[in-house]
Amino acid sequence: MFNSKYLLVLVLSGLFFVLGCDTLRKGKFTDEEMEKIKSPVTSELPKPTGGFTLAVGDQKLTVENVLAPRKDQVAKVVQDADSYEEFMVNVKPAMKTIVSNNIADLLLYQKAQKTLPEQADEEFFKKTIDGEVQKFIAAHNGNYADAQKTVEAMGLDWQGFRDYQKRLIIVQSFIATQTDDEDPLSYDEIVAYYDSVKDSRFTTKASLEFRLIDIVPSQIIVPDVNDVNDPNAPKPDLEQMALETAQQIMDKIKAGEDFAELAKKYSNDYAATDGGLWKPITPGSLAEPYNMIEDQIRTMKPGDVAGPVKAGDHVFIIKLVQKIEAGTEPFEKVHAKLEKEMKFQKKRQAIDKMLTGLVDQVNSNEIDLFVDFCIKEAYQRYKVVS
Repeated sequence: MFNSKYLLVLVLSGLFFVLGCDTLRKGKFTDEEMEKIKSPVTSELPKPTGGFTLAVGDQKLTVENVLAPRKDQVAKVVQDADSYEEFMVNVKPAMKTIVSNNIADLLLYQKAQKTLPEQADEEFFKKTIDGEVQKFIAAHNGNYADAQKTVEAMGLDWQGFRDYQKRLIIVQSFIATQTDDEDPLSYDEIVAYYDSVKDSRFTTKASLEFRLIDIVPSQIIVPDVNDVNDPNAPKPDLEQMALETAQQIMDKIKAGEDFAELAKKYSNDYAATDGGLWKPITPGSLAEPYNMIEDQIRTMKPGDVAGPVKAGDHVFIIKLVQKIEAGTEPFEKVHAKLEKEMKFQKKRQAIDKMLTGLVDQVNSNEIDLFVDFCIKEAYQRYKVVS
Protein backbone atom coordinates (compact mmCIF):
# COMPACT_ATOMS: atom_id res chain seq x y z
CA MET A 1 0.00 0.00 0.00
CA PHE A 2 1.33 3.46 -0.79
CA ASN A 3 1.77 6.20 1.74
CA SER A 4 -1.09 8.65 1.74
CA LYS A 5 1.07 11.53 2.92
CA TYR A 6 2.84 12.20 -0.37
CA LEU A 7 4.73 15.30 0.72
CA LEU A 8 6.63 15.31 3.96
CA VAL A 9 6.16 18.43 6.02
CA LEU A 10 9.33 20.47 5.59
CA VAL A 11 9.74 21.69 9.12
CA LEU A 12 10.54 25.34 9.59
CA SER A 13 12.84 26.61 12.29
CA GLY A 14 10.42 28.53 14.47
CA LEU A 15 7.15 27.26 13.06
CA PHE A 16 4.99 30.06 14.34
CA PHE A 17 5.67 33.74 14.09
CA VAL A 18 4.54 37.20 15.10
CA LEU A 19 3.16 38.57 11.86
CA GLY A 20 3.34 42.22 12.85
CA CYS A 21 0.57 42.12 15.45
CA ASP A 22 0.66 41.40 19.19
CA THR A 23 -2.65 39.55 19.01
CA LEU A 24 -1.12 37.01 16.65
CA ARG A 25 1.64 35.73 18.88
CA LYS A 26 1.88 32.05 18.10
CA GLY A 27 2.72 28.99 20.15
CA LYS A 28 5.51 26.71 18.98
CA PHE A 29 5.61 22.99 18.24
CA THR A 30 8.90 21.13 18.10
CA ASP A 31 10.04 19.41 14.88
CA GLU A 32 9.20 16.04 16.44
CA GLU A 33 5.73 17.19 17.40
CA MET A 34 4.96 18.51 13.91
CA GLU A 35 5.90 15.15 12.41
CA LYS A 36 3.39 13.43 14.70
CA ILE A 37 0.50 15.79 14.01
CA LYS A 38 -2.06 14.25 11.68
CA SER A 39 -2.25 17.48 9.75
CA PRO A 40 -3.19 17.77 6.09
CA VAL A 41 -0.47 17.80 3.50
CA THR A 42 0.08 21.47 2.83
CA SER A 43 0.98 21.28 -0.84
CA GLU A 44 0.57 23.99 -3.43
CA LEU A 45 -2.17 22.64 -5.65
CA PRO A 46 -2.19 23.59 -9.33
CA LYS A 47 -5.20 25.29 -10.84
CA PRO A 48 -8.04 23.03 -11.99
CA THR A 49 -7.26 21.55 -15.40
CA GLY A 50 -10.66 20.18 -16.33
CA GLY A 51 -12.23 16.77 -15.89
CA PHE A 52 -14.02 15.63 -12.79
CA THR A 53 -13.53 18.06 -9.89
CA LEU A 54 -14.67 18.44 -6.30
CA ALA A 55 -15.69 21.86 -5.04
CA VAL A 56 -13.84 22.70 -1.83
CA GLY A 57 -14.80 26.10 -0.50
CA ASP A 58 -13.91 28.63 -3.15
CA GLN A 59 -11.46 26.28 -4.89
CA LYS A 60 -11.60 22.96 -6.71
CA LEU A 61 -9.79 19.68 -6.20
CA THR A 62 -9.03 17.78 -9.42
CA VAL A 63 -8.13 14.19 -10.15
CA GLU A 64 -4.79 15.47 -11.40
CA ASN A 65 -4.13 17.06 -7.99
CA VAL A 66 -4.62 13.67 -6.36
CA LEU A 67 -2.84 11.34 -8.80
CA ALA A 68 0.06 13.30 -10.28
CA PRO A 69 2.19 13.69 -7.12
CA ARG A 70 2.08 9.95 -6.42
CA LYS A 71 2.12 8.52 -9.93
CA ASP A 72 4.81 5.87 -9.29
CA GLN A 73 3.20 4.63 -6.07
CA VAL A 74 -0.26 4.34 -7.58
CA ALA A 75 1.08 2.69 -10.74
CA LYS A 76 2.78 -0.02 -8.68
CA VAL A 77 -0.44 -0.81 -6.81
CA VAL A 78 -2.26 -1.01 -10.15
CA GLN A 79 0.29 -3.43 -11.58
CA ASP A 80 0.24 -5.62 -8.48
CA ALA A 81 -3.55 -6.06 -8.69
CA ASP A 82 -5.02 -8.91 -10.74
CA SER A 83 -8.22 -7.04 -11.47
CA TYR A 84 -9.91 -3.66 -11.12
CA GLU A 85 -11.99 -5.00 -8.25
CA GLU A 86 -8.87 -6.08 -6.36
CA PHE A 87 -7.20 -2.71 -7.03
CA MET A 88 -10.26 -0.84 -5.80
CA VAL A 89 -10.40 -2.84 -2.54
CA ASN A 90 -6.66 -2.39 -1.94
CA VAL A 91 -6.48 1.31 -2.70
CA LYS A 92 -9.78 2.79 -1.56
CA PRO A 93 -8.94 3.42 2.14
CA ALA A 94 -5.69 5.18 1.24
CA MET A 95 -7.29 7.12 -1.60
CA LYS A 96 -10.03 8.37 0.69
CA THR A 97 -7.40 9.50 3.19
CA ILE A 98 -5.49 11.34 0.46
CA VAL A 99 -8.62 13.12 -0.75
CA SER A 100 -9.61 14.01 2.82
CA ASN A 101 -6.11 15.41 3.45
CA ASN A 102 -6.39 17.57 0.35
CA ILE A 103 -9.84 18.80 1.33
CA ALA A 104 -8.70 19.70 4.83
CA ASP A 105 -5.63 21.37 3.38
CA LEU A 106 -7.62 23.59 1.04
CA LEU A 107 -10.21 24.56 3.65
CA LEU A 108 -7.59 25.12 6.33
CA TYR A 109 -5.56 27.36 4.04
CA GLN A 110 -8.64 29.35 3.04
CA LYS A 111 -9.54 29.76 6.70
CA ALA A 112 -5.97 30.74 7.63
CA GLN A 113 -5.77 33.34 4.86
CA LYS A 114 -8.83 35.11 6.25
CA THR A 115 -7.10 35.59 9.60
CA LEU A 116 -3.88 36.93 8.11
CA PRO A 117 -3.35 40.53 9.28
CA GLU A 118 -3.29 43.23 6.65
CA GLN A 119 0.09 44.36 7.90
CA ALA A 120 1.70 40.93 7.28
CA ASP A 121 5.12 41.82 5.87
CA GLU A 122 6.00 40.29 2.49
CA GLU A 123 9.65 41.06 3.21
CA PHE A 124 9.33 38.88 6.32
CA PHE A 125 7.95 36.02 4.22
CA LYS A 126 10.73 36.43 1.63
CA LYS A 127 13.49 36.41 4.24
CA THR A 128 12.06 33.39 6.06
CA ILE A 129 11.46 31.43 2.87
CA ASP A 130 14.96 32.24 1.57
CA GLY A 131 16.31 30.70 4.76
CA GLU A 132 14.20 27.58 4.31
CA VAL A 133 15.36 27.15 0.72
CA GLN A 134 18.99 27.36 1.82
CA LYS A 135 18.39 24.84 4.60
CA PHE A 136 16.69 22.53 2.13
CA ILE A 137 19.69 22.69 -0.21
CA ALA A 138 22.07 22.20 2.73
CA ALA A 139 20.13 19.05 3.67
CA HIS A 140 21.13 17.75 0.23
CA ASN A 141 24.81 18.36 1.09
CA GLY A 142 24.74 21.65 -0.75
CA ASN A 143 23.98 19.91 -4.05
CA TYR A 144 21.55 22.26 -5.82
CA ALA A 145 20.83 19.78 -8.62
CA ASP A 146 19.99 17.03 -6.14
CA ALA A 147 17.72 19.38 -4.20
CA GLN A 148 15.98 20.37 -7.42
CA LYS A 149 15.28 16.71 -8.23
CA THR A 150 13.53 16.37 -4.87
CA VAL A 151 11.49 19.50 -5.55
CA GLU A 152 10.50 18.16 -8.97
CA ALA A 153 9.55 14.81 -7.41
CA MET A 154 7.03 16.81 -5.36
CA GLY A 155 5.52 18.05 -8.58
CA LEU A 156 6.86 21.57 -8.00
CA ASP A 157 9.37 24.01 -9.43
CA TRP A 158 11.36 26.36 -7.18
CA GLN A 159 8.64 29.01 -7.24
CA GLY A 160 6.10 26.37 -6.32
CA PHE A 161 8.40 25.28 -3.52
CA ARG A 162 8.57 28.85 -2.22
CA ASP A 163 4.78 29.11 -2.38
CA TYR A 164 4.61 25.83 -0.51
CA GLN A 165 6.80 27.24 2.27
CA LYS A 166 4.62 30.33 2.53
CA ARG A 167 1.54 28.15 2.89
CA LEU A 168 3.28 26.29 5.72
CA ILE A 169 3.95 29.52 7.58
CA ILE A 170 0.38 30.72 7.20
CA VAL A 171 -1.31 27.40 7.97
CA GLN A 172 0.89 26.42 10.89
CA SER A 173 0.57 29.88 12.39
CA PHE A 174 -3.21 29.59 12.18
CA ILE A 175 -3.13 26.12 13.76
CA ALA A 176 -1.16 27.52 16.68
CA THR A 177 -3.84 30.14 17.37
CA GLN A 178 -6.46 27.39 17.51
CA THR A 179 -4.54 25.19 19.94
CA ASP A 180 -3.54 27.52 22.77
CA ASP A 181 -3.26 25.85 26.15
CA GLU A 182 -6.37 26.54 28.16
CA ASP A 183 -6.39 24.30 31.22
CA PRO A 184 -3.02 23.84 32.98
CA LEU A 185 -2.02 20.28 33.79
CA SER A 186 -2.05 19.30 37.45
CA TYR A 187 0.86 17.60 39.17
CA ASP A 188 -1.30 14.52 39.82
CA GLU A 189 -2.19 14.24 36.10
CA ILE A 190 1.47 14.18 35.13
CA VAL A 191 2.31 11.64 37.83
CA ALA A 192 -0.51 9.38 36.61
CA TYR A 193 0.84 9.63 33.06
CA TYR A 194 4.34 8.77 34.32
CA ASP A 195 3.01 5.69 36.11
CA SER A 196 1.23 4.54 32.95
CA VAL A 197 4.37 4.67 30.78
CA LYS A 198 7.10 4.07 33.35
CA ASP A 199 7.61 0.35 32.70
CA SER A 200 7.67 0.65 28.92
CA ARG A 201 9.66 3.86 28.56
CA PHE A 202 11.68 4.65 31.65
CA THR A 203 12.60 1.26 33.09
CA THR A 204 15.80 -0.41 31.90
CA LYS A 205 16.20 -4.14 32.37
CA ALA A 206 19.58 -5.49 33.36
CA SER A 207 21.44 -7.34 30.62
CA LEU A 208 24.86 -8.77 29.86
CA GLU A 209 26.50 -9.11 26.47
CA PHE A 210 29.75 -10.99 26.01
CA ARG A 211 31.94 -13.01 23.68
CA LEU A 212 32.94 -16.51 24.70
CA ILE A 213 35.64 -18.99 23.75
CA ASP A 214 34.40 -22.32 25.09
CA ILE A 215 36.93 -25.17 25.06
CA VAL A 216 35.49 -28.61 25.81
CA PRO A 217 38.21 -31.13 26.76
CA SER A 218 36.32 -34.09 25.31
CA GLN A 219 36.31 -32.43 21.90
CA ILE A 220 40.08 -31.90 21.74
CA ILE A 221 41.65 -33.88 18.92
CA VAL A 222 44.71 -35.71 20.23
CA PRO A 223 47.48 -36.62 17.76
CA ASP A 224 48.07 -40.39 17.69
CA VAL A 225 51.71 -40.58 18.87
CA ASN A 226 51.52 -43.79 20.92
CA ASP A 227 51.10 -47.42 20.02
CA VAL A 228 47.34 -47.91 20.26
CA ASN A 229 47.91 -51.60 20.95
CA ASP A 230 50.00 -50.88 24.03
CA PRO A 231 47.68 -51.10 27.06
CA ASN A 232 50.35 -49.44 29.20
CA ALA A 233 50.59 -46.33 27.02
CA PRO A 234 49.69 -43.21 29.10
CA LYS A 235 46.31 -41.66 28.34
CA PRO A 236 46.37 -37.97 27.44
CA ASP A 237 45.14 -35.54 30.10
CA LEU A 238 42.46 -33.78 28.06
CA GLU A 239 41.59 -31.36 30.84
CA GLN A 240 45.18 -30.23 31.13
CA MET A 241 45.41 -29.90 27.35
CA ALA A 242 42.30 -27.73 27.38
CA LEU A 243 43.79 -25.45 30.03
CA GLU A 244 47.07 -25.21 28.11
CA THR A 245 45.20 -24.39 24.89
CA ALA A 246 43.22 -21.73 26.72
CA GLN A 247 46.41 -20.19 28.11
CA GLN A 248 47.92 -20.12 24.64
CA ILE A 249 44.80 -18.32 23.39
CA MET A 250 45.06 -15.82 26.26
CA ASP A 251 48.65 -15.12 25.26
CA LYS A 252 47.51 -14.44 21.69
CA ILE A 253 44.80 -12.05 22.94
CA LYS A 254 47.35 -10.18 25.08
CA ALA A 255 49.58 -9.95 22.02
CA GLY A 256 46.78 -8.13 20.19
CA GLU A 257 45.09 -10.88 18.20
CA ASP A 258 41.36 -10.45 17.57
CA PHE A 259 39.13 -12.22 20.11
CA ALA A 260 36.38 -12.89 17.56
CA GLU A 261 38.77 -14.54 15.08
CA LEU A 262 40.25 -16.70 17.83
CA ALA A 263 36.74 -17.74 18.88
CA LYS A 264 35.97 -18.83 15.32
CA LYS A 265 39.14 -20.94 15.29
CA TYR A 266 39.18 -22.49 18.74
CA SER A 267 35.76 -22.33 20.42
CA ASN A 268 33.45 -25.34 20.65
CA ASP A 269 30.51 -23.04 21.44
CA TYR A 270 27.42 -22.65 19.23
CA ALA A 271 28.26 -18.96 18.72
CA ALA A 272 31.77 -19.64 17.45
CA THR A 273 30.82 -18.78 13.88
CA ASP A 274 29.69 -15.35 15.13
CA GLY A 275 33.03 -14.70 16.78
CA GLY A 276 31.75 -16.07 20.10
CA LEU A 277 29.17 -13.27 20.46
CA TRP A 278 26.18 -14.31 22.55
CA LYS A 279 22.86 -12.54 22.41
CA PRO A 280 22.32 -10.30 25.47
CA ILE A 281 21.20 -12.32 28.48
CA THR A 282 19.35 -11.45 31.67
CA PRO A 283 21.47 -11.87 34.81
CA GLY A 284 20.58 -15.07 36.65
CA SER A 285 19.31 -16.83 33.53
CA LEU A 286 22.35 -19.02 32.82
CA ALA A 287 22.38 -22.63 33.96
CA GLU A 288 25.45 -24.50 35.16
CA PRO A 289 28.25 -24.45 34.20
CA TYR A 290 27.63 -21.18 32.29
CA ASN A 291 26.59 -19.38 35.46
CA MET A 292 30.34 -19.14 36.14
CA ILE A 293 30.46 -16.59 33.32
CA GLU A 294 28.28 -14.23 35.36
CA ASP A 295 30.50 -14.70 38.40
CA GLN A 296 33.45 -13.47 36.36
CA ILE A 297 31.58 -10.61 34.70
CA ARG A 298 30.58 -9.04 38.03
CA THR A 299 34.06 -7.56 38.47
CA MET A 300 34.75 -6.85 34.79
CA LYS A 301 34.38 -3.71 32.70
CA PRO A 302 33.43 -3.63 29.00
CA GLY A 303 36.46 -4.71 26.96
CA ASP A 304 38.00 -6.77 29.79
CA VAL A 305 38.99 -10.39 29.09
CA ALA A 306 39.03 -13.12 31.75
CA GLY A 307 40.38 -16.65 31.59
CA PRO A 308 41.13 -19.44 31.58
CA VAL A 309 38.08 -20.16 33.78
CA LYS A 310 37.41 -23.84 34.52
CA ALA A 311 33.71 -24.62 34.95
CA GLY A 312 32.64 -28.27 35.04
CA ASP A 313 33.80 -29.91 31.82
CA HIS A 314 34.39 -26.55 30.11
CA VAL A 315 37.22 -24.04 30.01
CA PHE A 316 36.06 -20.48 29.28
CA ILE A 317 37.68 -17.31 28.04
CA ILE A 318 35.27 -14.39 28.39
CA LYS A 319 35.26 -10.90 26.91
CA LEU A 320 32.67 -8.49 28.30
CA VAL A 321 31.00 -6.42 25.57
CA GLN A 322 28.33 -4.54 27.53
CA LYS A 323 26.87 -4.55 31.02
CA ILE A 324 23.57 -2.73 31.61
CA GLU A 325 22.34 -2.24 35.14
CA ALA A 326 18.62 -2.34 35.93
CA GLY A 327 17.07 0.98 36.81
CA THR A 328 14.16 3.38 36.47
CA GLU A 329 14.42 7.07 35.65
CA PRO A 330 12.82 8.99 38.52
CA PHE A 331 9.75 11.14 37.93
CA GLU A 332 11.65 14.32 38.78
CA LYS A 333 14.06 13.72 35.90
CA VAL A 334 11.35 13.27 33.23
CA HIS A 335 8.67 15.55 34.65
CA ALA A 336 9.27 18.39 32.18
CA LYS A 337 9.41 16.03 29.22
CA LEU A 338 6.13 14.35 30.14
CA GLU A 339 4.37 17.65 30.74
CA LYS A 340 5.46 18.79 27.29
CA GLU A 341 4.18 15.55 25.75
CA MET A 342 0.81 15.85 27.46
CA LYS A 343 0.37 19.43 26.30
CA PHE A 344 1.21 18.39 22.77
CA GLN A 345 -1.29 15.53 22.91
CA LYS A 346 -4.00 18.03 23.88
CA LYS A 347 -2.98 20.23 20.94
CA ARG A 348 -3.03 17.28 18.57
CA GLN A 349 -6.50 16.27 19.70
CA ALA A 350 -7.68 19.84 19.09
CA ILE A 351 -6.11 19.81 15.63
CA ASP A 352 -7.64 16.44 14.74
CA LYS A 353 -11.05 17.70 15.84
CA MET A 354 -10.63 20.88 13.81
CA LEU A 355 -9.54 19.01 10.67
CA THR A 356 -12.38 16.50 10.99
CA GLY A 357 -14.80 19.40 11.25
CA LEU A 358 -13.38 20.96 8.09
CA VAL A 359 -13.74 17.77 6.05
CA ASP A 360 -17.29 17.32 7.35
CA GLN A 361 -18.18 20.59 5.61
CA VAL A 362 -18.00 18.78 2.27
CA ASN A 363 -20.84 16.48 1.30
CA SER A 364 -19.73 12.91 2.08
CA ASN A 365 -21.56 11.50 -0.96
CA GLU A 366 -19.65 13.89 -3.21
CA ILE A 367 -16.38 12.82 -1.58
CA ASP A 368 -17.18 9.14 -2.16
CA LEU A 369 -18.04 9.79 -5.81
CA PHE A 370 -14.81 11.75 -6.28
CA VAL A 371 -12.74 9.00 -4.61
CA ASP A 372 -14.31 6.36 -6.87
CA PHE A 373 -13.60 8.50 -9.92
CA CYS A 374 -9.94 8.91 -8.86
CA ILE A 375 -9.60 5.13 -8.43
CA LYS A 376 -11.13 4.41 -11.84
CA GLU A 377 -8.96 7.05 -13.51
CA ALA A 378 -5.82 5.68 -11.85
CA TYR A 379 -6.55 2.16 -13.08
CA GLN A 380 -7.19 3.33 -16.63
CA ARG A 381 -4.03 5.45 -16.68
CA TYR A 382 -1.56 3.04 -15.21
CA LYS A 383 -2.78 -0.44 -16.13
CA VAL A 384 -0.34 -1.83 -18.69
CA VAL A 385 -1.94 -4.43 -20.90
CA SER A 386 0.57 -7.17 -21.69
